[in-house]
Amino acid sequence: MEIIEIAKSLLKFKNNYIVKGIDDDGAVLRINNSYLILTTDMMVEETHIPSILAPEDIGFRIATANISDVVAMGAKPIAFLISLGLNKADKNFVKRFYLGLNEASLFYSCPIVGGDTVKSNSLILSGFCLGLTDKPIYREGKVGDKIYVTGDLGRVFCSLYIYYNFKDKLKDFMESYPNIFNKLKKPIARIDMIKYKDKFTGCCDISDGLAKELFYFKNFNIYSEKILKLVPKDVLDFCEEFKLNPLDVALNSGEEFELIITSKYKINKAKEIGEIIEKGRFLDGKEFNIKGGYVHKFY
Repeated sequence: MEIIEIAKSLLKFKNNYIVKGIDDDGAVLRINNSYLILTTDMMVEETHIPSILAPEDIGFRIATANISDVVAMGAKPIAFLISLGLNKADKNFVKRFYLGLNEASLFYSCPIVGGDTVKSNSLILSGFCLGLTDKPIYREGKVGDKIYVTGDLGRVFCSLYIYYNFKDKLKDFMESYPNIFNKLKKPIARIDMIKYKDKFTGCCDISDGLAKELFYFKNFNIYSEKILKLVPKDVLDFCEEFKLNPLDVALNSGEEFELIITSKYKINKAKEIGEIIEKGRFLDGKEFNIKGGYVHKFY
């Protein structure tokens, strides 16, 4: 993104604590023999928060988005701060939002330790998470490493397809495809994968879609047959019903918060989709370019 490139070009000052600054899922500071991971993630009503989300979902989701970045860097989340911009003091919304945030805090064993509130024209959320690790993991891979992806992909894409195109029938589709909408409403950061981090060469979470995230790893060859094994049956059924290409759905489904992992070892709870190579980006041996991609827009 151009804004990030501008920031990188102008923000030059560093101190002895900084190991990694702008350009990954989080910043890395070294403190004695440990590494502190810092990350922040924002959500804005018009671009990140579909109207079908309950306040509890929104609270859980902002925590997940930030904690997922910490997890992707091989760190255990140790503290979370949240800042809120609100148009009006809706006590019922605020209470339910913090109930969802508290649920996430308990689920991830990550305390909520502070934040700020301001008046704004629409709902704005800004999360800040700190993590701790003895070995930070970056968005990278070594030639010959296999590329793995955790969990399943495609459900968020499908739920938003309905949201954009069939809002008047949302309730019916939510009953027909409950798991698809559950992944949109309550995605889970893969905190369970931290215990395998010593096998990782590189890692990042899938927030902007598999296709976009893979480009952080520079050079790769991936295989459609293997990617399709990440697509669950309800997504395949959905794609058949709406005449969608399941491979495109898997590649462009964002805010899944699954992990892309590179390693020379077999990774538990993850499926292999390709390998890191010396030069080029290929899908099934043909040059691979991003088509479409995940876009935040709910207005």
